[in-house]
Amino acid sequence: MSVEAVLWRGEKRLQFDYLTAGGERTRRDLIAGKVVRKAGGQVTLQGYSLKRAAPRALKPERIVGDVLDADTGEVGELWDLLGIDAEPAPPPPPAGDAHQRHEAVADADVEELLDYLEPMARKAEAHGWVIHRKPEELSVHGVFKNGRVKKGAVAAVRYFPEKSRPLRVEARHSVAAGVYSRPEAAAGKFEAVLENLLRTGAGG
Repeated sequence: MSVEAVLWRGEKRLQFDYLTAGGERTRRDLIAGKVVRKAGGQVTLQGYSLKRAAPRALKPERIVGDVLDADTGEVGELWDLLGIDAEPAPPPPPAGDAHQRHEAVADADVEELLDYLEPMARKAEAHGWVIHRKPEELSVHGVFKNGRVKKGAVAAVRYFPEKSRPLRVEARHSVAAGVYSRPEAAAGKFEAVLENLLRTGAGG
């Protein structure tokens, strides 16, 4: 089970530019709720995205430029606006705790993949597909005409902590299956799988 430390908790509406896993600069409008540091040292800013109407966990290092506190009009660095003395440094990894570190990395990677794929996910849902997110899996499922979701995923990104290259793309209807060491590489292949599904209508 992952262990996390809460570095800040509150409620602030923050607006800022943010780089996605694919390097695209986007504008975020977030009701920030807390900043946490997971067992592996990864710090995330967690809150509710007003633009996407969904909870988000973002990496502070991907924020570009200053942050606007939309409630007060104050502009500055994230840590200053939240009243944190300095950017929190990750703790040294505990000895013999590899499993927890893998869990923390899994959470971060899947969150990044979800962020990268969200525009495609919305399109997929509009064409009869749903995207499921689990702590160590991101998958696409077909939907029957009666609205029931098909059990078997037609494509999935899964995290295997025991492997040296832990991200795997699996697909029944595409040659994009493979194992990738970087989230953005896996995301690119997974996006190609979804595009193929939308184009061909292959649902399995």
